[in-house]
This record gives sequence, structure tokens and C-alpha cells, in this order.
Amino acid sequence: MNCENNGAFSPVNPFLQTTIDSTSLGAAKLCWRYYYYTMIEGYTTRHAKIDLEFGSAVHKLVEHYHRWRFEGRTHDESVELALALADALTRDADWASEAADKNRASLLRFAVWYFDRWEASNYLPTVKLADGKPAVELTFLFSTPYETHTGETFNLSGHMDRLVDLNGATYVADTKTTHMTLNAKFVESFTPHNQFTLYTMASQVALAKPAQGLILDAVQVGATYLRFGRYIINRPKGVLSEWHKGLGFWLDSLSQMAENANEGTNPPESAYPQNDQACGLYGGCQFRQVCSRAPRERKAILAADYVRRHWDPTERR
Repeated sequence: MNCENNGAFSPVNPFLQTTIDSTSLGAAKLCWRYYYYTMIEGYTTRHAKIDLEFGSAVHKLVEHYHRWRFEGRTHDESVELALALADALTRDADWASEAADKNRASLLRFAVWYFDRWEASNYLPTVKLADGKPAVELTFLFSTPYETHTGETFNLSGHMDRLVDLNGATYVADTKTTHMTLNAKFVESFTPHNQFTLYTMASQVALAKPAQGLILDAVQVGATYLRFGRYIINRPKGVLSEWHKGLGFWLDSLSQMAENANEGTNPPESAYPQNDQACGLYGGCQFRQVCSRAPRERKAILAADYVRRHWDPTERR
């Protein structure tokens, strides 16, 4: 189980996640059974794992490039270092994937084209923190007013890519790769958006200098190309307040289900009901073939067709 030896879960109830990030909260909002399989059991498909690993590698490149620039290296020097890092990250045989768009070649391409695109007049300087360090890969963790059924406090956590300066104002910068065409419909998909709302709130609660909003750097990844877009995403105070009030419902539900699972509901997954109206969303849920089978058959299907990953929102990057 992913919840074993995981700092995000309660020492009192192994099913109870007390530190929540946007990924786990988003999973819960989508479908409780999906939450159980991904967050508590840690299952994912092999293809989804490729997406996660590619996204993780992209964020490493972005992080290190901006650290090098902050230290005074030139754009060209930083790109050379980013290219060397991309090469090192993809030497593993696992990167010889069948994915036409997310593989070694596309990551090497990203290491050059992405940073070239936002150089010169489009470059957003990284904010300097009070300790003199660059505001890159910032981990935040703060408590909420909501409690679990065990009397523990729920916390919110996450990792911001970067804080940047835009015309004297501070913004949270986030980089995302996608298959989608970068158009108005794509931009609209981030409002409302669980992760960006949490990041905006965190920037105003956990940072000494609150951010004015969020800047999204989007990258459409194809087999032989990359396309880029930069968009400002705002959240009015009323929207943030409404989201935070609604958070209490989701956390209370999460706590109740964990309590039921820990009290011996058999199998434990039955404490987390399916939302069968979400099965066809986003191209179809990765666990559709599991949930469509009889409960006694599901464990064997998960063991045969899925892989496990470790996800701990309390770990610092």
C-alpha cells in the first residue's frame, strides 16, 4: 500500500491521509474509488507512469535551468547544462518507451526549444527569497481549520515551480506539458482548477510576499514538435473563499471513509464508493476494467496489469 511508511497518512489510521496535495484532492473529487486505488494502494498504469516520469523530468530541467540563470550563468550556458541533464535523465532503458511523444528525443528537444522560446524579452526573472536563494521548487505546507475524526489536523501541501517577477508583481509560474491544442478551450480548462486554486491560496498564506496570480507556461508535446503558450490565470478572493469552504466537505468525507475502512470494511475499497458518472471522463478512467469486474476478481487484475508508485506530499523536493 502507498500509505505504508508515508508521512502524509495518519499514524492512528493507516487509511487516513492527513496531508493533502492537489493530486490527492483532485483524485477524491473525481471518484472515491479512483482515490483509493491511486492514493492508498498506489496503483497506476504503465502508460500513466510514463506521463508522470516525463513530467517529473521536465520540472527538473526547468528547476535547474532557472537556478543556473539565477547564479549568473548565461542562457547558452544554462541550455548546455540542461541538455546534459536531459541526456543523463534518459540514459535508463525505461526511457526507450513506446510513447511517440514522450521519450528521450522529445525531452532532449524540450531542453533546448523551451528555454530558447522564453529567452530575451520574454524571460521572467526568478524572485529572490529573504535568505538570498532563488524561489524555485518551493515546497509549502500549512494547516487548515478542518480536523479528522481522530482529532488530527488536515494540512495542505504542494510544490510550486517558481515565483517570478512580472512588471514588479510576484506571480507563481507553473509549466505543464499536454497533448491538447493550445487554444482558448485549453486555457479555460484551468478555471476552475483544483491545483491552481490551491497554489494561489498557498502563495497568499505560506509566502512572505503573496502572489498576484499564476502564470502558466504550456507546452504541447508532439512526436516531432513542441508548441508553446503563456497565460495568466487569476483567482478572485471570492473564488478562493468558496473553494476553501467546500474543502471542508471533501476532507470530512475522506475522514469518514478512512474510518469505515479501518473499522474492517471488507474489502477496504468498498468503503470508497465508485462515481460511475466519471468513468468516461478524460478518455476513460484507467481503472475502468477493474471496476467493471466482480470484486473478487479485482485484486488479480491490479497485480497483473498495473504498477505501483510512491506518492508522498510531505516529501520535500
